[in-house]
Amino acid sequence: DRGRALTWTEFITSSGGFLYESGFWMQRGIAANGSGVRRIVRGLKGMTTELNRKLSWLRVDDEAPKALPVAGKRNVLITSALPYVNNVPHLGNLIGAVLSADVYARYLRQRGVNCLYVCGTDEYGTATETKAQQEGLTAKEICDKYNALHREVYEWFDIDFDYFGRTSTSKQTEICQAIFWDAHKNGYVVEGQLEQLYCNNDKRFLADRYVQGTCPLCGFEDARGDQCDNCGRLLNPIELISPKCSTCGTEPEVLFSRKS
Repeated sequence: DRGRALTWTEFITSSGGFLYESGFWMQRGIAANGSGVRRIVRGLKGMTTELNRKLSWLRVDDEAPKALPVAGKRNVLITSALPYVNNVPHLGNLIGAVLSADVYARYLRQRGVNCLYVCGTDEYGTATETKAQQEGLTAKEICDKYNALHREVYEWFDIDFDYFGRTSTSKQTEICQAIFWDAHKNGYVVEGQLEQLYCNNDKRFLADRYVQGTCPLCGFEDARGDQCDNCGRLLNPIELISPKCSTCGTEPEVLFSRKS
């Protein structure tokens, strides 16, 4: 029955032009961080068993599963970094993540290895919200628009996904919330204080892409709260000189907020 579905024995993800294997992450994490990570890894492995069960029965709408684990064989689940739905796909999306995973999936298929290549559009986060504001659309409308554009571009390049989905589906939501609550129930979620910029005009804390200002490293005057496009350095919003809310243009203040 489904409760006893076989699991994918290997997990490969592609990001930034490199392929990473899950076992390698775990070994390096344990070596670097000691017993605390071992405890977390043991808990995450148990949670991964349930996630594997759900992925093993992955369906596209009402279609039959694209691939299922096979007993006694090598079963490989492949993913690539999910592109945001705030622009038309560019060569960086293709070469940086999608193409390398596609090549590897084709290689495995030619060698007779049972594999499943999964990708989709990342429809959450400030990138989606700010793009919707720029185009005068709702978040859902912007997600629908760019998900269709991404599909068309990848089909034109003949990227052979077994499943190309979206993070906004009800199944995705169900799985993500289950992972979070499992982590929360097992004590892996901690709460702490974080310094953030708060806009008194909009009455909210500002995520990184809602802040613009001068880069403290190179002096570029149009740096974002997460990155300076001039020097390429990653930033925190509170590091910007003369920060401004990108929505209303007022100067925010630094306050503490509680985060999990």
